[in-house]
Amino acid sequence: MEVRNAKRGLQNGPKAAVGHVYLVGAAVMCVLFGMSNAVCACACCADPGMRIESAKDMNEFERGEIGRLLFDETAQLFTTAAFPEDIEGILAPSVGPYRIRRGIEPTIWTFKLVDSSGSEGTIVFPLPLRLVRFEVDPRNDRARSAGGGPSLYKEWRLETTAGLTGIVGRDHNQAQATLIFHGRGNGCTRAEDFTHWTLIIFGPGVRFTLLGKLAQLE
Repeated sequence: MEVRNAKRGLQNGPKAAVGHVYLVGAAVMCVLFGMSNAVCACACCADPGMRIESAKDMNEFERGEIGRLLFDETAQLFTTAAFPEDIEGILAPSVGPYRIRRGIEPTIWTFKLVDSSGSEGTIVFPLPLRLVRFEVDPRNDRARSAGGGPSLYKEWRLETTAGLTGIVGRDHNQAQATLIFHGRGNGCTRAEDFTHWTLIIFGPGVRFTLLGKLAQLE
């Protein structure tokens, strides 16, 4: 399913899909063939009021861009004034940073967490087939994209069932997981657009969210 809401109104179905493929193709052409900035800017312009919502199997381009993302070396728990009662499933949750390292296999990502005491935990994240995309013009006239038009706020989400061990697997060995990549950019989304990530883990007896940054790609 994909919904695109541009300045001319709501587009839904095959026309929206064609438009999305065009933007992806434009980005690939600009990168691979070094097309002029003017041509690339026109192809990647975002329109005022533009909105993209989709949930479908990843294509080769999307999977490749996600594979290029690099995680910073630390992450923190999302906490509220109710801490530590607002966290479930983590042994001795900490407001300080956790060291994090991501292991990559073709179909599985493994996140190894280490707290300040040296205790370790692992989140095994099988990569799903489906990608949920949300990209929208926040209607902020001051935010302009390099490709022309408004700078879109972007979220790409991956949802799966994750395996949990160590300090994150105290009372359970699996839970639902949503990994979100956040960023901004023009109408042609690339890995370089994303700057932050959120990992939400939830299920019976487990509820916590990790927040982190993505390393800048050269």
